[in-house]
Amino acid sequence: MKVSLKVYYTTSDKAIFTKNSGADLFSLFESVDLANKIASIHSPSNDIVKIELVRPDSALLAHLASQYAVILSKEYALQLNADDNLVQLDLLPVGTGVYQLESYENNDYVRLKPNMNYWGKKAYIQNMVVDFSTEATGRMAKFLNNECDVVAFPEPSQLSVLNNRQLISSKGANLVYLAFNMQRGIGQDLALRQRIARGINRKRIAEKLFYGTGEVADNLLPTALWSKKIMEATLINHTKIRVSKRLKCMTVL
Repeated sequence: MKVSLKVYYTTSDKAIFTKNSGADLFSLFESVDLANKIASIHSPSNDIVKIELVRPDSALLAHLASQYAVILSKEYALQLNADDNLVQLDLLPVGTGVYQLESYENNDYVRLKPNMNYWGKKAYIQNMVVDFSTEATGRMAKFLNNECDVVAFPEPSQLSVLNNRQLISSKGANLVYLAFNMQRGIGQDLALRQRIARGINRKRIAEKLFYGTGEVADNLLPTALWSKKIMEATLINHTKIRVSKRLKCMTVL
């Protein structure tokens, strides 16, 4: 696979440096097993990177386009390494994006300022502060008190308090499911597993537990993934059943 790089994005040397350093340092390469999927990377020219795969992989481009697969500056890394301060590579990033890091408070906030040398359209927001709030209640409280302009990932139960405020939503990839331990004797009973599955009212769970924001899944892949279309649905419809004596006695699946 050949990837052409525009000059104002990066250079081929930087991309190769990212791969070579990432294979040992970054969890992205471990989590998607890129180290065993990519045979080699080399640069035929300054604006072309050639990636040779061990085997065909349709998900590679999606991995490279993710927010975690950033292109690092080779020159910056070499300078930090010469100063014995390579840890700063993650803490003080240098790039060609629309914003630059101005200040960072650990577990508190990060303050960004516009990159005056940005190659594309200039930043519209002159001062951007990203506040780290791990609790959904705290994030919503700051939003309702006008302490911030945008709040991310509100709980489904909090949507009713937003009234007419603008809400941007998209389908997620989270999945809730019931798993059976088929290594235990009772979990190997197919008829029993099907009976339990029929007794679960998925529509009611999606409506009551997720306040109408959830959808009934028909397989393990979420609807947002294109590969879901090639999998056949295996949904067992809900039916009202009487709890059998065997089901009452069941303790561990």
